[in-house]
Amino acid sequence: MKNAHDSKCRTRILGPRQWLLIASVLMLVLFALRVVQTWSDRGFFNFLGVDYAIYGATAHVVTDLGWTHLYDMKAITAKVVEFFFPYYESTGRPLITGPSPYPAPFVLPFIITNLFGPVGGFAAWTSCNILMVLAIARGMLRGSHHQEPTMYLVPFVFLPVLYNLFLGQLAIIMTFGIYKFYMSFQEGREFRAGFWLGLLLLKPQFALIPAIVLVGKGRWRALGGLLTSGIALALSTVALVGIDGVRNFLHILRAFSGFRRVPSIVYPEAMINIRGILVVLLPESITESQAMLLVLALSAALTLSLIVIWRGPWDPSADRFPRQMLGTLIVVMLTGFHNHIHGATVLIVPVLAEIRRNSKPIPLSFLWLTTIFLPTFIVVACGMMNYAGWTLVALMACSYWEIVAELYKNSKHRLDRRLSIFITPG
Repeated sequence: MKNAHDSKCRTRILGPRQWLLIASVLMLVLFALRVVQTWSDRGFFNFLGVDYAIYGATAHVVTDLGWTHLYDMKAITAKVVEFFFPYYESTGRPLITGPSPYPAPFVLPFIITNLFGPVGGFAAWTSCNILMVLAIARGMLRGSHHQEPTMYLVPFVFLPVLYNLFLGQLAIIMTFGIYKFYMSFQEGREFRAGFWLGLLLLKPQFALIPAIVLVGKGRWRALGGLLTSGIALALSTVALVGIDGVRNFLHILRAFSGFRRVPSIVYPEAMINIRGILVVLLPESITESQAMLLVLALSAALTLSLIVIWRGPWDPSADRFPRQMLGTLIVVMLTGFHNHIHGATVLIVPVLAEIRRNSKPIPLSFLWLTTIFLPTFIVVACGMMNYAGWTLVALMACSYWEIVAELYKNSKHRLDRRLSIFITPG
C-alpha cells in the first residue's frame, strides 16, 4: 500500500504553482530574446530605450542650457542626437524625438543617470525600476501565504511592466505612488495616501478619476494630501522654468491633446483607451471636435459606472477593496486621454492586493492570468504591439464587467439582507 502511495506521489511531478513559475520564466526568457533581437537590429534608443533617450536629452538641456529650456523642442532634438548617433546612421530610420510633457521635477532622476553615459544611464534607470517593482511586490505580499519567487515574477510578465522597462518610461514611478497610496489607506493615514497619489500628477489625466472617487466618498484628508502634492509640483515647476517655461509646457499639452492631429510621437492609434479605439474605428470624415465630444461622452458614461463599484461604506480593510481599486484603475486606463500600454503598469498594485487576500494555491482568476500572460505572448510570438494592446483593452473590459457584476450582486445582497431584517417582525 505504501509503495502504491509513493508511486502516485512520484507521478504528480508538478503542481499549479510550479507550472506558473515555469510559464513565467519561459515568457521572460522569450521576451528577453525579443529585446536582444531589437537591440541587434536597431541598436539602443531607436526603439529600445527611446523614451529614456528623450528624458536623458531633456536633462542634458537643463544642465547645459538651464531650466528655462526644459520644454525647448529644438534644444531637446539637438541633445537627443547624442543618444541616437552611434546607432542612428546604420539604421536609416527617422529620428524619434519630442518634448517631455511633464512637470519640471520629473527630470531630476535623469540628471543623475546622465552621469553614467547614455547606455550606462539607461541601465541604471532600468535597474532602479526593477527594484521598485520588487519593492512593490514585497510590500503588497507581506504577511500573505504567497511570498515565493513565482509571485514576485508574475508582475514582470505583465506586458505593461516589460514595455515600461523596454522604453525607459515613468509608469513604474507612478505605480510606486499607487502602492504607497494603497498601503497608507490600509494603515489609516489618509493625508499621506493622497500625497503619494500625487505621483500620478506626472501625467495628470491619471489622477482625475481617483480624485473624483475621493470626492464621492468624502475622503477629504486624502484630497488635501493630493492637493498638497499638486501645489508642490506646480510651484516647483514655476520656480524652475519661469512663466515663459510654463507657457511652453501648456503649449505642449495643447499640442498633445488633439484627437488625430497630434505630433507623430503621440501615436494615438496605439493607445489602450477610448480615444485609441475611436481613432481606429471612426472614419476620417469625423471632425476633431466631433470625435472629442464622443470620447468625452463615452468616458463620462464609463466614469459614472463607478457608482456601482463604490456603493456602500468606504472600508480599505474589506475583501472587496482590491477589486474596487482594480475597477477604478481600469476606468483610469480606458478614460485617460493619453495612455499607452506601459500606463497599465499601475494595475499590478490591486492585482497583488488580490493575491494577498486570496488563500488559493493560484490566487488569480483565469481571466487575470490571461490578462497577464496573453498580451506578452502575442509580442514574443509575432512582435505585434498593436495586437497586444487591443487584446489588453478587451481583457481589461472583460475584467471590469466581471468586477461590476460581482460588486453589484454583493451590494444588492447586502441591501436585501438589511431590508429583510427591517421588515421581519419582532
